[in-house]
Amino acid sequence: GTGSSPGSLMVPTAETVRFTYLMGLLVKNARPVMFVGSAGTGKTVLVSDYLNQLTSSEDSIKYATVNMNFYTDSLALQQQLEQNIDKRSGKNYGPPAGKLIYFIDDLNLPFVETYGTQTPIALMRQHIDSGAWFDRSDLGLKKTISDCQYIACMNHKSGSFFVNPRLQRHFVTFACQMPGESDLFTIFNTILSAHFFSFDKRVQNRLKSITDATIALHKEISVKFLPSAVKFHYNFTMRDLSAVFRGLLYARSAEQFTAVHISRLWYHECVRVFADRLVSEPEVQRCKELIVTVGKRHMEDDAEASFVEPCYFAHFAPSSNKLNANDDSLTTYRNCDDMLKLKKIVEEKLGEYNESKAMMNLVMFEQAIQHVLRIARILMFPGGHALLVGVGGSGKQSLSKLASFICHYDIFQISVTSEFG
Repeated sequence: GTGSSPGSLMVPTAETVRFTYLMGLLVKNARPVMFVGSAGTGKTVLVSDYLNQLTSSEDSIKYATVNMNFYTDSLALQQQLEQNIDKRSGKNYGPPAGKLIYFIDDLNLPFVETYGTQTPIALMRQHIDSGAWFDRSDLGLKKTISDCQYIACMNHKSGSFFVNPRLQRHFVTFACQMPGESDLFTIFNTILSAHFFSFDKRVQNRLKSITDATIALHKEISVKFLPSAVKFHYNFTMRDLSAVFRGLLYARSAEQFTAVHISRLWYHECVRVFADRLVSEPEVQRCKELIVTVGKRHMEDDAEASFVEPCYFAHFAPSSNKLNANDDSLTTYRNCDDMLKLKKIVEEKLGEYNESKAMMNLVMFEQAIQHVLRIARILMFPGGHALLVGVGGSGKQSLSKLASFICHYDIFQISVTSEFG
């Protein structure tokens, strides 16, 4: 699964088919199921996919997703669980019709107290053990909660590394592994071939080596750029791998795409996904060299032309061919290495922004333009999200506002005050 976007593709592998079958058997017999695996192994996608199919085929079964976080305490959890159930008779409560499955994502993230307890986990344990919990306003009322069951997911590398065994003993636990290289090749090559089937034959012949190169590169980067106290965000998961492919899927055949084009797009996406996350200039250079080395190893014939700097793609660059000059659709992701041309486009957009919104006095120098391109690229993806890190006044807010404006998004900002809850 490629995570994060609701329209994410699920390409079945032997492993996912196996898990879905076992999960189906257990859920139908009302046994709680748990999936454990590191980020990006597709736990959430796997479960959501199964639950959507189940609830669309069976009217009497509904599901509710609860995303836990560090601040979820038993009260917050109980309020979320109670949103989906009604009073039946006397002290009996349950879902309005039929059965309800609670999908608890990130089970182990809640705060661990001094003596190792996690209150929401204690609440779930109480519910599964005795089928009841207490009313928060009237502690004398013990509500019997029936027809509810749980599916949970947790990442064993974040939050508390394990959950209370008194809860875990109820769950049938499965470990989700990273798919093997052959599985990864099948998944991504299938997706690419489907997207590029109408393109030039030379482009299609290159897909296999692009898939191989990306998987090899991801493996090398995971080993060579390791997290440390200063670079704690250096962990590259499956999500980064699929982000490279997601960028490739924005190529459109109308642009007379050539084999060099696709290699350049690949290079650009790898730099965006991997090098942009690194914290120092020497590391960025080292990473770019690594991308070029791996690229040349897999795509020999026109390597020199493919990896020329600067290399930029923008989905708001005007078309180079005159036929559709008036077509300003935001979906065509075009190669645009001419900095002067880009500067002109971005300055025009800034002018439009300043006409309609509060004035921003920005000087569009090269680095600022690059940042706008980066932010706009992330916003182009459904569900795209970015965390910008930098000293005050480095333009994080202004450039984000400009990039959002270019992507036709409305901007909403939470104002943090002293009474902020």
